[in-house]
Amino acid sequence: MKRRGKRILSVILLLALLAVLLPIPRQYKDGGTVGYGSILMLYEVRDWHQMAPLDQGGYIEGWSVEIFGKEIYSHTYLTK
Repeated sequence: MKRRGKRILSVILLLALLAVLLPIPRQYKDGGTVGYGSILMLYEVRDWHQMAPLDQGGYIEGWSVEIFGKEIYSHTYLTK
């Protein structure tokens, strides 16, 4: 009986971990930016395609990665 209980607990924990870590796409209304993040916002990866301010013109494009709301990687650039 103990083995069955441990097996059920490990399956439940595995399913909960998958539910928390699986990426969910989010569309932003800024020109085409797409973000992929977890349900609890533990991480987010953004594929930037944002309209730049009118004085600059063009688009801001690139990638950024956030973990626990802190940006750890950013490679964005302005295209015209």
